Amino acid sequence: MNITESFLLRGNVGNEIQAMLLLFFLLGALLFYSLPNRNKVHRILFFTFLFWAFLKLKLFFITDKQILAPQYLFLDMLSIPISSFYAIELLYPGKVNFRYVAKQLLPFFAFILLYIVSLFFGEDVKYINIREIFEKPFTFGAAIRIGYALFSIVYAAAISVKILKKSKEIQSRIPHHYSYTENIDVSWLSNVVYALLFSLLAYLFLIASQIEKTIADLIYYAISLLVWIYVSKKVMKHEVYDELEFCENEISMKATSKEVNSVKPYHFVKEKLAKAIDEKKLYLNPKLSITDLAKECQTNRTYISDYLNNELKINFFDFINRERIEKASIPLLLDKNSRMGIEEIAYSSGFGSVSTFRRAFEKLKGTSPLNFKKTI
Repeated sequence: MNITESFLLRGNVGNEIQAMLLLFFLLGALLFYSLPNRNKVHRILFFTFLFWAFLKLKLFFITDKQILAPQYLFLDMLSIPISSFYAIELLYPGKVNFRYVAKQLLPFFAFILLYIVSLFFGEDVKYINIREIFEKPFTFGAAIRIGYALFSIVYAAAISVKILKKSKEIQSRIPHHYSYTENIDVSWLSNVVYALLFSLLAYLFLIASQIEKTIADLIYYAISLLVWIYVSKKVMKHEVYDELEFCENEISMKATSKEVNSVKPYHFVKEKLAKAIDEKKLYLNPKLSITDLAKECQTNRTYISDYLNNELKINFFDFINRERIEKASIPLLLDKNSRMGIEEIAYSSGFGSVSTFRRAFEKLKGTSPLNFKKTI
């Protein structure tokens, strides 16, 4: 045992870190439970944090340092599906219910039940390191443990691909439905998936390298802590988008595409759209969606979307931001008597954040709002 390992194990630093992690997850669970306007994602994270707190708590009572130890393995691998439930609910609102949870956990509990049965057929073998898996006699219980570990890795890969694919799909839809991205952006889920996969691979590498298991555990949990802090911060601000609206719009687009292309009611949409933009100034609403605009125009959002994408060659997000800039931001920037700063101009123009305003302005004008104002 080297100096670092001795310090961690004998100096009780490991226990202190585990205590810190336990406290974090307990406080996190309390936070999500006490939110005044908590939604389903918050409730899911409440139970998720409680489960992680339980995982931390058991480490104070279980000190077995063997790898693939059943008392660690079977409980820890349950964290994979349980930790994915909040992301699935974010991407598929309403999907996570009792039936879905039971379906996802059933294979894991089947392995646990098989392992319990295997104990009646003889004593199980213990592994201190990876090498011993290939050297020691193979037992029924060992086969189940190894199979469970491999199944968990495959499940983690599959659910990760599902989350990455769906988040990318949602990101591509958002500009066609919303005039803003603040708090509905789901691209951050990709960062979470990659970070957790990295921590899992790092853990497996450290174990394979015969690093002291306590060290490997601490590194894995430290990365996990940072990830869950990041997740908590994002979820606290996240707004649940209308997945049903996306689905209905896609169905409507397919069902009415022939009708729209044949009738081409663009003159009707154009007149209504001009009135909503020029007279009602709907672009000043920072939370404007294509559904809001369609209601004001007394038409179907399919026609609005079709007109913008096929006739104007622009998506809803870019169209509304262009109107905000042309009809609100630029007049304010050109006003030499105005003392409004860039931030105030952004919010007065209907933008939800200064960063979105800057990106949209630079995309449209090729320069920043501040540089534009200086050149006047």
